[in-house]
This record gives sequence, C-alpha cells and structure tokens, in this order.
Amino acid sequence: MPPAIPDKIPCDREDQLQREIEDLRICLDQEETEESWDKMQRALARFKAVVRGGGYRHESFVPTLKPLSRFISASMLSERGRLSAVAIELIATLVSALGKRFEPLVQGYMPTLLRLCQRPNKVVITRAHGCITTLIKQSRLSSIIPFLREAVKEKSVTLRVVASESANLCITTVEEDKLMSKITDIESIIKTTSRDPNPEVRKYARAITQEYRERFPDRYAMFISPLTPTTRKYLDIKTDNVILPKNPLPLKLNPSGPSGTSAAPKPPNPQVTTIKSSLSTGASTRNDQSAAIQKETIPFPPRPQSAASLRPRLVQMVPNESSSNLRTGGARPVSVDLSDLPALTGNHGKSERPVSVLSELNHRLDLQRHRSRDAIPTSVPITTQHEKPQAYQKPSEAPKASN
Repeated sequence: MPPAIPDKIPCDREDQLQREIEDLRICLDQEETEESWDKMQRALARFKAVVRGGGYRHESFVPTLKPLSRFISASMLSERGRLSAVAIELIATLVSALGKRFEPLVQGYMPTLLRLCQRPNKVVITRAHGCITTLIKQSRLSSIIPFLREAVKEKSVTLRVVASESANLCITTVEEDKLMSKITDIESIIKTTSRDPNPEVRKYARAITQEYRERFPDRYAMFISPLTPTTRKYLDIKTDNVILPKNPLPLKLNPSGPSGTSAAPKPPNPQVTTIKSSLSTGASTRNDQSAAIQKETIPFPPRPQSAASLRPRLVQMVPNESSSNLRTGGARPVSVDLSDLPALTGNHGKSERPVSVLSELNHRLDLQRHRSRDAIPTSVPITTQHEKPQAYQKPSEAPKASN
C-alpha cells in the first residue's frame, strides 16, 4: 500500500517547484485506464499539498502551470468520482492561494466547471458549483462574466441556475470599475434570464437588476426604456420614480398654437409672392427649353425591320370572284410581293408604325382582290413557278335576238 500524502509539502526552492510540476505533467500525460487513474489521482493530491506548502509564491508558478490546464481539465471531466473530485479540489486550492493572480488560468478551467454543471450527478454539480463560488469570491475577476453570459443561454436547467446565481454573485462582489468594462455582458444576462421559464432563474434576474440599479443609476433608465411591459413585469421594475428618456418629437410642417389648435396662417407678403412667381416662371421656361432641346437632339428610334421585309414573295390562294367568266373556274393563285408592302398599305408617316405584319399583309391582299375584280378579262393571271399558264379562251357570246 502506498504511503499517505501529507496535507502540506514545503516548496521553498524554484528548482523543487519545477520538478514537482514536471512530475505532475508526466503522470497526467497518459491515457486514463484502470491501472493509471490511481497514479493520476495521487499526483494531483501531491501537487495540491505542494501548493498549500507555499509553492504558489514563486513568480514562475502561474506561467509554468498554465500549459497543464488541459491535463487537469481532462481529470476534472473523468467519470471516476475520486479522480474528478481531487482535480476540482486542486482548482479550488489554486484559486484560494492565487487570488487575482488566477486570471490567466480562467480561460482554461471556467468552461470545464460550467460543463460539469450539466451532469446528471448531483454530487458533481455541487462540487463544480462550490468551486465556481470560490473562484468568484476569492479572485473577484470580471473576466468570468462573459462565460456566464453564454451559460445562461444553454438548455440545461441546472447550468442556467448556477450561471444566474454566479452572475448575481459577480455583480455584488466585483469592483464597480471592473464591472463597467463588462456592462454590456451584464445587461445581456439580465435580458436573457428575465424570460427564462425557470422561476429560480427569474428570481436571480430580479436580484441582478436591483443590484444593477444601485451600482449604475445613470444607466438604469436608459437600460429599462426599450424593455417590453412583460419583461418589466418579470423583473419587478416600477417606473413610478424613474424618468425614462424620451425620443425627440418629429418636426411638423404646420406647428400648433399654444392652445392646441393650428396656428392662424400669416398673410402672404406681396414681395415674396412676386419673387416666387418669377422663380416659378423662370423654372418653367427652363423646363420648356430643356424639353425642346431633348426633343431635337434625341431622334425617333428607327423602324424595326419586320419579318415581311425579309421574305420578298409570298403566294396565297384566294378566291377570284371574276372566275365565273373563266372556263377553268374556282380559285386562282395570287402572287403577293412584299417588297413594296409600304407602298400598298398607304402613305404612312415617319412616326406611324403598323400594328403587325399580319395586318399589313391582310390589307395588301384586300387591295389585290379589288384589283383582280376590276381587271380586264384578257389579262393573264399571275402564276407560280410550278404552274403552267393556261390558254385564254374567249367566252361564247349569246345569239342575238332576230327582229
């Protein structure tokens, strides 16, 4: 059986301290197993005795111990209760011995302590909570508040309760000048905890708000002004004796008179009216001139080239009313030349545009029908390239009646 570790181990020399820290590092820098965890526990207990024996008084203590924070944190998170308990007790011993010198080590151990508060084991939660309380009371460091600000947003109820209680303890123990640098974090904690569903968290939120009012009275009115009525109710804020800052009133075009009614309009000044009318006349003249210049300098956009102009010839079969006099009868082909489409559709102005190509084509076909209707019967019909012209035969005349 190994010998018992004494409660205190004197450490007056610098080389002795370096040797103790190196032995602790070698023992913790290994995997936790059934064979190694007991050695790790004894190494932590021995170093705790070295701290109590005066090893913390050396100037190189904190810089040399800082690289070991990840090994000690791993032992704190161990599922073995004895190993975790010794590691948490070591942190509490370091905080009690170092005081404000513990600030460089807050970053390494504070997140681990808050993480332990999420465990389902109440014994572990009690140990971690006690270590956080010792850390706040002994060190009085404002650098703890940002960690609490994030902790009150977590899902774990026990963590939110511990974080809100710790925040209340911070605002009552830390100096006011140090709290001023973390004032935004404190206000964020108040806003978050005021809407928490847990009544114990809201209780600490009201306590933090009351302490905030006493320590920062110049900021209190500005802080509670944007809060909703529901939040004020949860925080038990009474605005009877508090002067809330008001936003400046918007400017009005028609100012009201002292009696609350609209002020009577002043009579117009003839000189001012003359100046205004001359200015408006000059402005209208300038606008007319600029419009005329713009009209002259900007030409009308060119007429877009339609699809009809791209096709020089289109053949369509249309009924011919004069085909009753022809032997062939029926419909005859009508050739439509779209190259002269503008000439057939009438005289359009430069600014006049057709509605569509189809409407122009229909108009041209109507004109072609009228021409074919009034054409001479002896004229040869227009045919396509694939059709042969038919010989024209003069229709037989009816016999004249005899006298």
